[in-house]
Formats: sequence, structure tokens, C-alpha cells
Amino acid sequence: MTSPNHAITRLISLGALAALAATASADVLTVDDAVRIALQNSPSLKNSGANVLDAQGALKQAYSGVLPHVNGSVTRFGQSVVNQSGGRNVGGVITNTPINYDFESHGTNPTLSGTWNVLDLAAIGGVSAAKKTARSSELTLQSTRNDVVYGTKQQFYEVVKAVWLSAVSDSALRLARDNERRVRALFEVGSVSKSDLLVAQVATGNAQLDSLTQSQNAISQRVLLAEVLGIKESEMPDVDREFQMAPESFDESGLLTEATKARPDLHAADAELAAARASVGAARWSYLPFVTLVGSMTFNPTSTSTSTAKLSGQPPNVNGTRNETDRESSGSVALNWDLFDGLAREGRNQSANARLIRAQEGRDALYRNLQSEVHRVVLLHQAVVVGEEVAQRSLESAQESMKLNREKYNVGSATILDLINAQVSYQRAAANLVSARAAIKVAEARIAQVRGQAY
Repeated sequence: MTSPNHAITRLISLGALAALAATASADVLTVDDAVRIALQNSPSLKNSGANVLDAQGALKQAYSGVLPHVNGSVTRFGQSVVNQSGGRNVGGVITNTPINYDFESHGTNPTLSGTWNVLDLAAIGGVSAAKKTARSSELTLQSTRNDVVYGTKQQFYEVVKAVWLSAVSDSALRLARDNERRVRALFEVGSVSKSDLLVAQVATGNAQLDSLTQSQNAISQRVLLAEVLGIKESEMPDVDREFQMAPESFDESGLLTEATKARPDLHAADAELAAARASVGAARWSYLPFVTLVGSMTFNPTSTSTSTAKLSGQPPNVNGTRNETDRESSGSVALNWDLFDGLAREGRNQSANARLIRAQEGRDALYRNLQSEVHRVVLLHQAVVVGEEVAQRSLESAQESMKLNREKYNVGSATILDLINAQVSYQRAAANLVSARAAIKVAEARIAQVRGQAY
């Protein structure tokens, strides 16, 4: 196989990409730069990161069902009774002596209380399911990262291909215009027919249309790449147009083994299936009773009270009390059983079973299609590598044909139309080579994604 930039060098030597080479600058966007920017700005990656936070939050909430709950409070209370009136009970008989009664009390109670479901199988199962769900979300984040890398590389090389094809079409337009001027000059002196001039004019029109189409496509592909990177197209520098070609061969069985071990989406599917099974178990265990510990402790509670009784015609009788305690504590153990909760458990069971069905089918589909996916990408890579070799040979043949036709035309043994056809064939071969090399880079990125290779 020829050197990586051999064909491109030939294009430049013939003026096909002279303008492009003249405008190339050192400040270019490489494929690695594009991937780094996309990983920073990708909306899908940010959404996957948010899903990880959701799963971690759900795990913490699940732990609340198995960890103790502790509450602290300080209570300040007071009570006041003013001018309560009535009679005196003497031997079970209410006398007519009126009594006026005042009462006031207040106190402070600092209390620490707690509850703990020490044996709740449903809560324990919920923690297990939440752990596996969090792990699945982390693996999904890795899978999304790999998808972003592949999508960025794919679009990057679409831009590179579009830029090269635009340059090739511009070169073809210049050649077509030169040929038309040459044919027109020959027509004016009677060396060629009117039909030859018309053919040259048609070739110029087709080349001009192709140049406009390829230029517009290059701009459109740049806009799409900017969207992938999450930046403005006006802020994006020119892309690195060089194809660093070093095609390698891949062993399909080894690639399949590597993909099985390394693919984060496969491991995420396994974790999601395990989480779904744990959710089903937790929903079923909610029918069982659970044990709860309850305890409270009040530190240094204090209370004071004052009562005043006033009998008619007698001085007031004032009594006061003050109570102080070092500590008051209480505790209990309860066996709880939700005999009927309004069909809430039945609903949880159905939701858990539905999740299990989806997780099982998703996981089975990934593993079922893995071998065919690996086989398909390996065949695709082999095809584009062969296609690049064919395109390289075609370009060399087209260049030789154009050289021979130019020599024949110079000595009068070939017509201007023969030379035009040879030039068109060369331009097509150059475009095919650019497309083939871009396809190789995309195929390599696809294989890296399939094998679960991290960037």
C-alpha cells in the first residue's frame, strides 16, 4: 500500500488542492480536541450524569429504611388558671363557702428520641436494588461517553471528507474552465466543431454545480460538528484535514471476547437486571411483618408550679412546687404487620415485575445481537480497507491515463474531449479516495465503540 498521504500529495502536485493547502494554518481542530470538547459539552452525557445523581439519591433514601432515625427537641411548656371559683367538698358535700383558685406552672424538657426498623426485609431489599441501580447508571454513563466519542469522530471525519471533496470539485471547476477556454479558442480558428465546444460548456456547468454543492455540504457538515461539540460554528477553528492512515486487521473472536468483558452497556444491562430482581424481592417482602425499636430520653427536665386558694373571709393559701430530674428514658419493641395498605403493595409488585420484564428483554437483546454486531463491524472495516486500496490504484491509473491523454493531445493524436474525460475520471478517483479514507477512520471509531474501548 502507498504511504498515508501519497494520493493527497499527488492531488496537490496537480493543483487540485492548492488553494486548500495555502490556507491551512497551525491553529486547527484535531479529532482528539473535538472529542474533549464534546465530552465537556455533550447534553446526552450531562443527562447521564444527572441520572447517576438521581440513582445515588435514591440509594440514600433507601438506606433511610434500614438506618435509625434520631430526633432532638427542646420543649418549653406553661399553664395558667386565673380566678377559678367553686365550693369546698367536705365529706362529699359541697359547702357554700366560695373558693377562688389561681394556678400557674411551666417547665423545660430537652428530649432525644429515635426509631429503628431493625428487621425490615422489604427495606433491606430496597437498599440492594438501589445499589444495583446506581451501579447500572454509572455504567450507562460510561456507555454514553463511548457513544459521544464515536459520534464526534464520525462527524469530524464527515467534515474532513466534505472539505477535501469541496477542494477536489473546485479544482475540477478550474480545469473545466481552462478546457472551455481552450476549446473556444480552437473553435474560433476552426480546429474543433461546435459540438466539442458545447460539450466543454456542459462540463463547465456540471463542474460549477458540483463545486457549489460540495461547498454547501462542507459548511453544513461544519455546522453539524459544531452542534455535536456544543459550540458556535463561528467559534470553531478549521479541522485538521490530514488522514493519519495506519489500518490494522482485527480478529473477530478476540474482538467478541473483548467486547463481552469491556462493554459498559452490557454490564449496565446486567446491573439493571439484578436491580430489577432485587426490586421484585423487596416488593414481595413487604407482605411480611417487621420489627421496630422506639426509644426516647429526656435530659434534666424541670417544672415549677404555684397555686393560690382564696377562701371567703380568710387569707390566701399559697403553695409552690419545683421538680427537677437528671434523666427520663423509655423504650419499646414493636412487631408491625401491614395487613392491608389500600393495594399499595400490589401496585409495587406489579411495577417491579414490569421492570424485571423490561430489564430481562433489554439485556437478552444486547447479548443476542452482540456477535452479529461484531461480525458486521469487522466486515465493514475489511470492506473499507479494501475499498481504499482499490481507490488508491484507481487514482494512480486515472493519473497515468490523464498523463497519456495530455501527451496524445499535445501531438494531435487525441481530441480535447479525450483529455476532458481523462481529467474528469481523475477527479472522480480522487474523490473516491477521500471518501474511502474517511470511511476507514469512521470504521475504526466504530470498532473502538463496539469493543467498549474508553477514550
